[in-house]
Amino acid sequence: MLALLVGGFLLTGAHLLLSDLPPSQTSPLLFLDRIFDVALAIAIVSLGAVVGLWVIRFLLPPFEEPLEKLIFATGIGLGIVAYTTLGLGLLGLYHSWAFVLLLGLLALAAKGEWTHLARLLREVWASRQPLDSFQKVITLFIAVLALSSLLQALTPPTDYDGLVYHLTAPKTYLAEHRLVSFPDIPQANFPATAEMLYTIAMALGSPMAAKLIHLSFAFLISVTVFSMARRFLKPKVAWLSLAVLWSIPIFVIEAGWAYIDLVWAFYEFLALYGFLLWRQNQNRKWLLCSGLFMGFALGTKYLALQGFILLFVAIAFSSWQSNQGRIDRTAKDLLLWVALATALASPWYLKNWIWLGNPIYPYFFGGLNYPIERVQADAYLATNLGCGHSLQCYLSLPWMIYTHSYLFGHAPPAFPSFLSLFLPFWLVWRKNRTVNWLLALSLARFVFWAITTQDLRFLLPIYPALSVVTAYVLYQIANLKSRRLPWDFFVHATVISVLLISLGLQLLITLLTLGNPFPVILGLESADAYLRHSLNDYAAIKYVNQNLPEKSRLLLIGDKRGYYLQRDYIPDATNNIWWGYLEPLGGSEEGILALLQSWGVSHILLSEVDVAWLLLWDKEGRIEEGMRLFFAFKERHLREIYRDRSDFHVYEIRPK
Repeated sequence: MLALLVGGFLLTGAHLLLSDLPPSQTSPLLFLDRIFDVALAIAIVSLGAVVGLWVIRFLLPPFEEPLEKLIFATGIGLGIVAYTTLGLGLLGLYHSWAFVLLLGLLALAAKGEWTHLARLLREVWASRQPLDSFQKVITLFIAVLALSSLLQALTPPTDYDGLVYHLTAPKTYLAEHRLVSFPDIPQANFPATAEMLYTIAMALGSPMAAKLIHLSFAFLISVTVFSMARRFLKPKVAWLSLAVLWSIPIFVIEAGWAYIDLVWAFYEFLALYGFLLWRQNQNRKWLLCSGLFMGFALGTKYLALQGFILLFVAIAFSSWQSNQGRIDRTAKDLLLWVALATALASPWYLKNWIWLGNPIYPYFFGGLNYPIERVQADAYLATNLGCGHSLQCYLSLPWMIYTHSYLFGHAPPAFPSFLSLFLPFWLVWRKNRTVNWLLALSLARFVFWAITTQDLRFLLPIYPALSVVTAYVLYQIANLKSRRLPWDFFVHATVISVLLISLGLQLLITLLTLGNPFPVILGLESADAYLRHSLNDYAAIKYVNQNLPEKSRLLLIGDKRGYYLQRDYIPDATNNIWWGYLEPLGGSEEGILALLQSWGVSHILLSEVDVAWLLLWDKEGRIEEGMRLFFAFKERHLREIYRDRSDFHVYEIRPK
């Protein structure tokens, strides 16, 4: 323990010294800062684990498995750490000293659990079983894939939504020293349990630690999938489940980004885990645990409402069945679960209701500075994602999400594992109730997804459950008895082939989008130089930061990433700022000009590459027509002052 404290003190000192270096500076010592990022992320997750261990003493029944105990404790503890950070923000205490004090108090409150955590980790390690050759190969592939995600997490942030709001919102909170609303970035007003953890990392000077925290949730999902499959099925199914999970391209790619999807997926999956444990032994404490995790999921993303509805139905059915149709007992179970889930989620929804006039701002009803006309414009692209909402489309979805994945959102490799193509064989082995529940809830969620917004990334919460179901089917195939066909060899070869494809996709995407990450991680390349070749709008942003007056205000068209901007800006947050909002509101060129001036806009940054991407879903030609009007407006009222090879333009509004 003393060695850890001394090492932490030295790393913190090095971090404080290196933080003064400009982003254009190179130094081999910057590698120490990357070690600090890793250490900080581990410290935050470990703090969550000990806080959770302290809480579950009073909340949950005894655990049979040390791994299960560690998973549930870490999930609960990280949620508590996030919500205490929310409390700091509401009190206006977003200062570095306040975060250090908060973390110190939480560590002291659970001080007796640090030795408990160490003992639990030793028990988990001691309980491991010898691996066969196939499991060793799976471990090797997962290690390589995890390493690629780690390298991505250690580079300066370039992930799209991270630069739009997952990192931009915490950066703004810290600048204002409190929680604030964002009238120009509606996504930054969404439930932000994950961003609270990122705020801690950024308050201590480490945006890379925020990415590493998201990576830690990939590991948490992995051990949860393994634990569930081992408890309810077999150890061999658990290993196959890990292989299926890590063969999902988006799981590996997103793990190294400052997104929130894996946090959301983890909490929804733990809510499902708690439900299955409650079904197994009818102990209401597990139902309470399920509600707790569903509350954290609802506090992470609005879309967890879909999971809330489906799990509510599942609990109602199971309770009615186990209570032999007694409505009073069923109602009591449902009330306990719903009350806990909604109570935990309520701070985020109440905040939006009080501050912005809509608990699920800006959806359905609009809200402060968000008229209903803009909500309707937002729905245009959302409803056009995917292949449509006809019967023909619904029937072709299982084929289309693999062959035309680019139509389903901005993260094309978000389709399920190729191994999930074996799922239809479940019909042969459909006697396992746990597998049936996992598959039924996953398919119901898929239907929800199909009839709403067909963004493949929004299927991430069902991928852990589908990994277990797919692994169960593969295990059954591998155990088929045949003299002619070695089914176990066939399954093993198929799994390894799919893992190879996943690894190839990960390396290809990393090289194409980020280039070689090693120089910037080792301090041999500056963050500034790295961003110039890895972030397509960075050169334009550098121009803006260095050449535009400090009081300038930009309107972004097509682009919405403002994390690196040092000037005030209005992002194209919902991809319709010009054609869906300004043009209808202004009514004419003069009206648009007057509106821009009333907003204080002095310059416009246009991303033609982003606009071209949006045209994929412009089925009625609204964006194309809007941009034709923009270029006509540009000829009369704008003067181009910057243009680069990435098709980013900066225009100055001409004075009358």
